[in-house]
Amino acid sequence: MGRDPLGERWPLVYRQSPEVFDRFSRAEDRSNLVAPALVEAAGLEGARVLEVGCGTGRWTRQLAPLARTYSALEPQAGMLEIARLAGACGASLMVGQAQSLPFADGSLDRLLGAWVFANLRPKTRADAVSEALRVTGERGEIWLLENHWDDDFQGLRKDAGLPVEVEIAPLIDEHGFEIVETLETEMCFASESDAQDILGQILGPRVAKELGMHPRRELLHRVCLLHRP
Repeated sequence: MGRDPLGERWPLVYRQSPEVFDRFSRAEDRSNLVAPALVEAAGLEGARVLEVGCGTGRWTRQLAPLARTYSALEPQAGMLEIARLAGACGASLMVGQAQSLPFADGSLDRLLGAWVFANLRPKTRADAVSEALRVTGERGEIWLLENHWDDDFQGLRKDAGLPVEVEIAPLIDEHGFEIVETLETEMCFASESDAQDILGQILGPRVAKELGMHPRRELLHRVCLLHRP
């Protein structure tokens, strides 16, 4: 079956348009609830931290200054270039894959992933979890941020006729993660047209049309904080 030409375009935009992803990430969590909650729950201060799939550095910029060492891994060089230009201070930025981490066994205290693991294919996800467990060892911990299955962001996808699944189910059912907290925050774009443009490019023409008929610049967004000891 071929790709739905009216469906979501996450992989294509991710590979080819890092600037669109950067605009999207800057709209996330305008109330700044997510990073402080993650810092408190995961105990990042003074820790040796690896962020997998750091993208354009949305979370890297906030978290890196707190850690003893902070490495940020991203497969797309274009994403890292934006992160560098935005000033990801205190972080060691590197190109790499979650399923093949360039770190020794047990060399890290914390591994973080924001909207990464739930989106991987099953075999890749299993390999990535295995690698995360290897580099954190017996004393380290894995912490993830992923989408909740019921909020305005998911509702927009439903209203546009896109399939919505409980994306975190495999992480819980197959890989031993637990939801520690559900954070209620928002996506807040500069304008209604900005939301239509960014979300239309990422989520596809159906969402662009839906936002054309029902303009919005703010969306309730629930974020799940997951932990794998």
